[in-house]
Amino acid sequence: ATGFAAGEAMVAGNAARGADPVNGASTVDIAVSGGGLTFTDITATNAGHDVTLNASGAIGGNNITAARTVLVNGGSVAVTGATTATANSVTVNGGSSASLGSLSAATSGAVTAGTINVGTATTGSTLNLNATGSTLTLGSATSGGDVTLAAQTRATLGPITATGRNVTLSAMDADVNGNIAAAQINVIDRAAGANPLRLGDGAPGSGGFALSQAEFNRLN
Repeated sequence: ATGFAAGEAMVAGNAARGADPVNGASTVDIAVSGGGLTFTDITATNAGHDVTLNASGAIGGNNITAARTVLVNGGSVAVTGATTATANSVTVNGGSSASLGSLSAATSGAVTAGTINVGTATTGSTLNLNATGSTLTLGSATSGGDVTLAAQTRATLGPITATGRNVTLSAMDADVNGNIAAAQINVIDRAAGANPLRLGDGAPGSGGFALSQAEFNRLN
């Protein structure tokens, strides 16, 4: 696109486009090769509209809102406000890091990056956060489907609600700061060597994955 000032909001809708060319749907599709992408707000809220952002460098802005699907691929991704897909999914591939103020998806939500920080997450179906290089931080989550949380090192978690579903946590260690409510909770110790998964206060050993008694009691 041309004629946009740095940081200017971009809005896609029938009023701006006239008639949508394909089956009543259109997409805000921005691709940047050899650099990053910075924006204020990107909004595509008419029925069937998607937002797709691709950049080899950093992607950053305040809010992304789509009537249908949000797909973001960047060298890193930082959206300080809300990332919202009203009728479908949110998928973020954040390269070295992904930071989202909030994630809201009618269906599934998925974030993959070296380091992940998500303030709040709300999904109608599955939620999958995979920190492939370092830490995962999740303020809170409510999901209508299974929740899969993976950290290469430490996971720091607030309250998580997945009523009647499964929550799987895989990390080398975790800080469980809120209640996790699910039909089944799986904890996978990724710590190297012979370090055991230690549960409760005073468990023998050192290093590895340890849950205090208070943290263990939050697994509901």
